[in-house]
Amino acid sequence: MLALLAVAVAALVRTRSALAAVALLGAVGLIVAVWFLLAGAPDVALTLLLVEVLTAMTAAFVLSGLSPRFPRPRRGVAAAALAGAAGLVAALGTLALTGGRELSPAGAYFLEAAEPETGGRNVVNTILVDFRGLDTHGEASVLAAAALGLLLLLPGQPDGTAGGPRAPYGRVLGPAHRLLLPGIAGFSAYLFLRGHNEPGGGFSAALVAGTAVAFGYLAGRTGTRWLSPRPLLAAGLVLGAAVGLAAMALGDPFLTPFTIPVPGGGLSSPLLFDAAVYLMVLGLVVTVVDRLGAGPGEHR
Repeated sequence: MLALLAVAVAALVRTRSALAAVALLGAVGLIVAVWFLLAGAPDVALTLLLVEVLTAMTAAFVLSGLSPRFPRPRRGVAAAALAGAAGLVAALGTLALTGGRELSPAGAYFLEAAEPETGGRNVVNTILVDFRGLDTHGEASVLAAAALGLLLLLPGQPDGTAGGPRAPYGRVLGPAHRLLLPGIAGFSAYLFLRGHNEPGGGFSAALVAGTAVAFGYLAGRTGTRWLSPRPLLAAGLVLGAAVGLAAMALGDPFLTPFTIPVPGGGLSSPLLFDAAVYLMVLGLVVTVVDRLGAGPGEHR
């Protein structure tokens, strides 16, 4: 894996083709995702793989309006030495902080307490939405803030859209979009519902849904007028805060898990909080696709 990664990075540094750079960057991400999978981190591998897919789709919008080749860079020995030193420092830091350590007391606690205290078998997801929900809410709010920044920097139409997709690959991807959209939507719902017990959850599920939005823009089959970023971001922020405040109303700390009685059983608050994360992440993806999918001069 390390040899493949080194070859891909070396080729990425040397190429002048924009298309080759995107392909090689995706290859680097894919190799790292496989590495995470071999290391026993399927949640991280799945998330990274989905991010790479969305990155490639976003790059398709950008490349359609740029030169297919990069200008020849003026790299010197000093720049290469600085890049190598930065990589070496990062590698040594990672080795010192994560390599060869025994299981920490916190790690042992989460492995033992996750299922008895939360009912979920996926320890990663239970940490994100149960044990450290406040941190996750803050991180998702940062994503929402980034999306709002894009909306302000690249304002579109009054309804929040940027004027319609360019559809640079519509003839090729149009039939594929019609065929694959139901499966992508179903897979997003599947990942969302299984996240408490298996790899998945709101973040990964939102990335899958985001690929459907980007796919539609590339295919020219849909815009985002029916999926405006502002309502998604607002709904996610409000829902996440409401779940946390409801716990405080019950006399517990902010975002302490609780169960809402419903006919036939109960609805867990972590599921609602995961839905809030889903909405905020999807809102960010829709914002990026919507703004970058607008052609030159379409922003107002």
